[in-house]
Amino acid sequence: MKRTLKLRKMGMDFAPGDMRGSDCGNHRLRAEITDKDGKQVIADFSGDRIWGSLCADAGYYDENGICHPHFPLERYHRDTDRLSRYRLADILKAVNSVSAEQYDDVEIFS
Repeated sequence: MKRTLKLRKMGMDFAPGDMRGSDCGNHRLRAEITDKDGKQVIADFSGDRIWGSLCADAGYYDENGICHPHFPLERYHRDTDRLSRYRLADILKAVNSVSAEQYDDVEIFS
């Protein structure tokens, strides 16, 4: 069965014009996933303004309601793939690296 990762447009435009070769548009994209450890992770993706590389700001809440950084996803672009860019294919690859569910496609909605 084909699974689609749904990314929500968040916030305002972060930079004038398009991000270097990005097909993500000019805004942050949010994904809500369950990681391989069963944590409910909320991740915002954006691109570095100079290089256009993929950046993730991700976190999860513990049983006491305290938010913690989700380091595997936040470190993804530095530790495993330094060439990842702010593109839908690279977001899909990053999410699939930590997600309990594997996705085949990406959809952006407002």
